[in-house]
Amino acid sequence: MILLSVILAAALAGLVQSVTGFGGAVVMMLVLPHFFSIPAASSIASAVCLGLNLVLLVKFRRYLDWRLWLLPTLPYLVTSTAAIRAVGQLDLRLLSAVFGGFLVVLAGYFFLFADRVSVQPTRRTAIWCGGISGVTSGLFGIGGPLLSLYFLPASGSKERYTSNLQCSF
Repeated sequence: MILLSVILAAALAGLVQSVTGFGGAVVMMLVLPHFFSIPAASSIASAVCLGLNLVLLVKFRRYLDWRLWLLPTLPYLVTSTAAIRAVGQLDLRLLSAVFGGFLVVLAGYFFLFADRVSVQPTRRTAIWCGGISGVTSGLFGIGGPLLSLYFLPASGSKERYTSNLQCSF
């Protein structure tokens, strides 16, 4: 039952990731915490999404812009590493509650504000989006929504958006 659930979640995650450029981890993290602890579920989702990211990155590699990609990725790596180190010290019940709240806030944003909020692709925005995405990725395995907020207006094309977002992951 667990293996079948993981396989189905991974297949759906692959579909979502290939269409939107992110969201594979969100889909998997809706299912995996029912069977595993939050850190274990996050690790499994990250491993599966790494494969998805690599496939998309190889496909869109010629659209990669290193100047666009590097600025949000550096704070992402720093804060993600710090969050991964801290997650072992956190109470898992508290982490589960925070994760639930995070999903509610994320869903509320996408349902209520996503079409009305526009992010300016400045250096400050890149650093903030990268840093916060790193924290949420390190804690929950979900770092794509904020990075996509930065890369969508900064990229100019779907191909450039996809390649830079996947390279950040």
